[in-house]
Amino acid sequence: MNLLPVDTKCYHLQAEIWLTPIWHSEPPVIELKFNDWLLYIGPLTQARSFTIDQYLLSDNQNISVTFKNKKDSDTIPGGDKAVRIDKIVFNNINSDRFVWAGKYMPIYPNPWAGEQLAQGIVLDSILRYHNYLSWNGTWSLDFTVPIFTWIHTIEDLGWVYR
Repeated sequence: MNLLPVDTKCYHLQAEIWLTPIWHSEPPVIELKFNDWLLYIGPLTQARSFTIDQYLLSDNQNISVTFKNKKDSDTIPGGDKAVRIDKIVFNNINSDRFVWAGKYMPIYPNPWAGEQLAQGIVLDSILRYHNYLSWNGTWSLDFTVPIFTWIHTIEDLGWVYR
């Protein structure tokens, strides 16, 4: 017997994430996921957007971008390889705060990371307010559906009654 949750109402979510690659010799390779669904994996050769259009139960959601192929040789004077998260739009509502609400978990390269530690510089394992993925690693945004409640909270529009 299948038991449905008490709240079986579905909420519409349309999300767009806009990404720009930065590169000089080969493009960054990314993996884009919505929850456990793989939306895209491969090279990001030009600025583009990806759209999610779903009806979802009230629940926690996640969008993540994983930068996978940076090598030490990809950073040179006047050139870099990176991925920039330009904007996120939820149900036609755009705010810089949506991008800033994400967290970036870089994989720092050695020997650079070891050199920083030797100098007493502690590298944060989670970077907040970052939209420039300059190292391999994952940027992740957690939010809830219905999205308007989450937007209300992120934009600090006052009390939310649930």
